[in-house]
Amino acid sequence: MEMVTVALVVVNYNGWQYTLECAESVGHLDYPNWWLVLVDNGSTDDSGGTLGKCGNAEGGVPSW
Repeated sequence: MEMVTVALVVVNYNGWQYTLECAESVGHLDYPNWWLVLVDNGSTDDSGGTLGKCGNAEGGVPSW
């Protein structure tokens, strides 16, 4: 049976540390078929830049 793809959307505002913890938790899911979308909501603490530099061995987190 084909597994459904699940999209998880996390919105960040001046809290990149908490958003990173959340993303790391998602990475430990047993469910293999998911996308994680991190959205920075105009943070003034460079959260968007900091989160954009985070990633994994496969090449990081795409950002645009």
